[in-house]
Amino acid sequence: MFKLRSPKILTGLDITRTSVKVAQIEKLKKGWRLLRCGSIPIPENTIKLSYKSKNIINIELFHQTIRKSMELLAGGVSIAGLSIPNEIVKSSIHKYKELPKSKAEIEKMVEWGVEKLLPLPIENMKISYHIIGENQAGESVLFVTIGIQDVINEYELSLKELKIDAKIIRPSCISQLNFYINELPPTACIAYIGLFDNFFTLFVFEDAQLIYYCGVKKGVSDIHFFQNIDMAMLHYLDKNPDKQIEKIFIGSQVGHHQELEDVLKSIINENIHIENEKQIIKEAISHSEGKGLKNLLSYTSAIGAAQSL
Repeated sequence: MFKLRSPKILTGLDITRTSVKVAQIEKLKKGWRLLRCGSIPIPENTIKLSYKSKNIINIELFHQTIRKSMELLAGGVSIAGLSIPNEIVKSSIHKYKELPKSKAEIEKMVEWGVEKLLPLPIENMKISYHIIGENQAGESVLFVTIGIQDVINEYELSLKELKIDAKIIRPSCISQLNFYINELPPTACIAYIGLFDNFFTLFVFEDAQLIYYCGVKKGVSDIHFFQNIDMAMLHYLDKNPDKQIEKIFIGSQVGHHQELEDVLKSIINENIHIENEKQIIKEAISHSEGKGLKNLLSYTSAIGAAQSL
């Protein structure tokens, strides 16, 4: 007897300073379809973002917000990809002359390198890494994310209490990049800027290899936002004078595209090509959700979290 295959529906949550955003997507033969998305505001005095100390002030209000966000989706959700606030982790690029062959030995090497940088016992940290590849100097390049164990576990365990298993946990900026990454061209020197209310990122890729990363805990809500972008871009150009950026992609959950384009063109080149993220979204995901394309921009981290599963 023939049996119809059930569609693979994936769920992503994006927890920010002010809201919980959720998205459900379906994997298609080519690309993705957005089925549902929505946002629930987090009440005041529910969470207080911190890298070093626990974030959740009122667990009941936090659970209530998560439950309301789940009600926006179809059926019960037991597994999800989770985006946590950018402000509670630190990320950086690490380079090694040679990597061990076993995963356990690589983890020890990364832990040893991290322990030298931070004044905390390694057992108090939660460390994840992604092997990028080899650079032109023959070094192995890793993208490393570090958080305090108790802080990260707090979000994970809070979801577990609601019977939601956060299979993949990443900072919001990485989930956002995960959404756009397959639409970035595999050749040339490309900058990707991710914009958030209180955070921004600058990634630079050369022929699909990550060569530079900068994450700044100041976003569009900061009065010096454009000066901060200016400084980050100038820092890259100072460190990499021989690697001129050819294209720029902007992923923004908070708008301000035109102002940022003007700033970037004044720093790099007035003829620099800046991609239209709305066009990327059209090509990356089809959507039946009646939010409109403009509103979908704020859900890219939630969608990217679902895609990570």
